[in-house]
Amino acid sequence: MFAKAATLLRISFPRPARLWLRIGAVAPADCSVDVCTFEPGDTLLLYTDGVAEARDRSDNFYPLAERAAQWTGTGPDELLQHIRRDLLAHVGGRLADDAALIALHRTPTVHRGRPRIFHLGRGGPDADGEPPPQA
Repeated sequence: MFAKAATLLRISFPRPARLWLRIGAVAPADCSVDVCTFEPGDTLLLYTDGVAEARDRSDNFYPLAERAAQWTGTGPDELLQHIRRDLLAHVGGRLADDAALIALHRTPTVHRGRPRIFHLGRGGPDADGEPPPQA
């Protein structure tokens, strides 16, 4: 990928959310969509409601955004380990619901001149108007 930034969409469904897992399914009309960029060096944290709605003994939700912000300088593996340990400590060692976390890190792209796109198998010029390299 040669793009300097990528676009992310966040789709929020009203409660209760109903997601259909069949081809051609349409999302509810009252969902909202937020758009943001995903720059090189950014980390995207995906999580289920089992994480966001985990409660401690005083019935307080797990403060995911606040806690995750403490570990923004770590890699995705370390971030997940920190959150896992902290989440389990928050709930007293056992979750009441299933939980999943995924951290995606976009590595910085090294650009060496203009990107070239080759049409393999055609033997003709590529998208830059130059012939493809010889094997």
